Amino acid sequence: MRAFQASGDVVRLFACRDSRLLYVRLDTARPISPQVAYTLTLRPIVIGAAQPDAQVLTIMPRAMGQRLPLPGVPGGTYAWHGSLLEAALPLASVALVHPQL
Repeated sequence: MRAFQASGDVVRLFACRDSRLLYVRLDTARPISPQVAYTLTLRPIVIGAAQPDAQVLTIMPRAMGQRLPLPGVPGGTYAWHGSLLEAALPLASVALVHPQL
């Protein structure tokens, strides 16, 4: 079963953003498995004492190579191929949007 377990071994995690979305990429030691639930906890850190709530994402990969809706995140999407799983989330869903002054 080691080959199955290695699909859950995270090798690298990347995150970046543009003006609308937060992009997260997870690389695993073996190909992503549709039989594994991949869970990421995103905890934004902002200036000030009050910190926003964490966002928990759980992805059960379906349909390799297709961009699909991200469960529980309106406007969010995910896709996977091989050992890469990528998600795009609206900044507002992870409390990274600053109000207009």
